Amino acid sequence: MAKLRSVTQTLGMGERVTFVGAISQEQALERIASYDVLVVPSLSTPKAKEQFGRVVAQALAAGTPVVAFDSGALAEVLGGCGELVAEGDLHGFAARLRVLLHDPALRADLSR
Repeated sequence: MAKLRSVTQTLGMGERVTFVGAISQEQALERIASYDVLVVPSLSTPKAKEQFGRVVAQALAAGTPVVAFDSGALAEVLGGCGELVAEGDLHGFAARLRVLLHDPALRADLSR
């Protein structure tokens, strides 16, 4: 974790990032439920693709809206209950996230 802490400091995000270590499933769902939006920018590699996206399933269970890259099985897991963006489309991803953050009614709709 020291390397990750170093990267956050280098990027000037040290005060905005908290490393909590391992937490229980119940604690994870509580945290995810407190988020305005869960972002899942998963990228496929030549050797790996997002197989299930457990954190996406957790967000759906917690009623937290999701914006994700259309990577691996994420579209299947979301099943139309979140915002999908073409894998690697950073501008599209940022635009969908911006819309979600500024549209409480849309977030509420996706939460249901």
